[in-house]
Amino acid sequence: MKSWKKYEKLVTAWWIEAGFLAKRISRGRRGEACEDVHLTEHNVSLEVKTRKNFPQYIRDWMTQVTKNAGDALPTVQWHEDNTGIQQDVIVLSIEDFAELVRRARGVDKESG
Repeated sequence: MKSWKKYEKLVTAWWIEAGFLAKRISRGRRGEACEDVHLTEHNVSLEVKTRKNFPQYIRDWMTQVTKNAGDALPTVQWHEDNTGIQQDVIVLSIEDFAELVRRARGVDKESG
């Protein structure tokens, strides 16, 4: 089995263990373009990417924002020069993202 398939399974299991209804969609869609994992009751589509090496600068950004955030949600806004702000990407930890999804749907951590 390819490593990315294993990781999609691991990601799906993580979300389920965290209390979410998660389904691996790409499993039965050989060659079709589709989302990898769907958080069904929250309507969140995840495209799972895995690489051998994670860029050190992203780790550095997360370390910096975590140190500076205090009690706030540590989030990096990644902007490419000469593009509009609508093209920016937000980077945060999976646990913080999970908490945001719960809050957006009015669900507490204990009930999923």
